[in-house]
Amino acid sequence: PSSSSPSSSSPSSSSPSSPPFSSDGRVPPHAGALLDGTGGEAAAWGSSLEGSARCEKAMAELQPVAAELEHFLYRSCARRMVRCGALCAAITSEAWDGDDDDDESRYVEPLLADAARGWGALAGGPSSEWAAPYPVRDLIWTEAVQAVMETLVEGFSRVAKCSPEGRARMAADLQRIQLGLDKIRRARPVRGKVYVDSYIKAFYYGEGELVKWISQNWEHYREPHMVALVASGVGSKAIKAKQKLGLVQQVGSVPNTKERPFEKDGD
Repeated sequence: PSSSSPSSSSPSSSSPSSPPFSSDGRVPPHAGALLDGTGGEAAAWGSSLEGSARCEKAMAELQPVAAELEHFLYRSCARRMVRCGALCAAITSEAWDGDDDDDESRYVEPLLADAARGWGALAGGPSSEWAAPYPVRDLIWTEAVQAVMETLVEGFSRVAKCSPEGRARMAADLQRIQLGLDKIRRARPVRGKVYVDSYIKAFYYGEGELVKWISQNWEHYREPHMVALVASGVGSKAIKAKQKLGLVQQVGSVPNTKERPFEKDGD
């Protein structure tokens, strides 16, 4: 066979007895068509190029799907790592309607312990034979921190009776949790501390401020979160029952993500 490569010889110059070889020396799949002596070189090359183009197009279309699947897997792993369902249940089991804001919530330390164990499993230890690659562990950890913050909002929204002191304890819990997570590994997800802090503060708003806040933030919270502000917020005590009903109906008419349920991974 000729020593010329495909890059130096065009299909039209290749003879049936000298088929172009691939870069690793293997005969390409269409070599038989080039060797059959029928003069089908151009058709064979055209078929090969068409197949390559189709393959590249399919790969380009699959890349976004693969990225979404990767994100889903990381998020699922993260939510199980911090046991979101158990955390939400622990938050709602606390007594929030007392008049003492010095009590420490019982769910904070177990949460931080779960997070520390999860990060340890990702990072590996002296006796571990496996550790997630640095980019992967940071992605999962960031998802875990966001899952914690989302679950705090979910849990706080489910508290039916809460005093001003209870709201103050929620804010203190948030601070303790953020500091504890930062000691393990600092991460600042899209829905982080500010996401929770803003929601806690909204419980203190009066009718006008509350309606304004909901209209500005409806894309970031679920409908039950907004309804809880109207029904249980400190500022809502000054709102008459009929007005409350009207506000709840306004919240229900907002094009929120009502179909998105709370994810209870890791119960």
